[in-house]
Amino acid sequence: MEDHEIERNIRKSADTAISKMLSLAILTIEKETGKIIQHGKERIELKEKWLPKVQSVLRKVYENAVTEGSWWHKQS
Repeated sequence: MEDHEIERNIRKSADTAISKMLSLAILTIEKETGKIIQHGKERIELKEKWLPKVQSVLRKVYENAVTEGSWWHKQS
């Protein structure tokens, strides 16, 4: 498999992870507020609000994996 194919697959997996984390963030907000958030404008606004926070969490997880020799690093 070519490097660009591997990179594309990694990006696709990362996009899926971010999407799932955003969905979990919305579910958490629904649970905490007791309010069901329908698809549409409100849901899009929440995703826009939470995307930078989710990206920040993923960045920290990656940095910890690299600097602390976590599972990912040990598997390499």
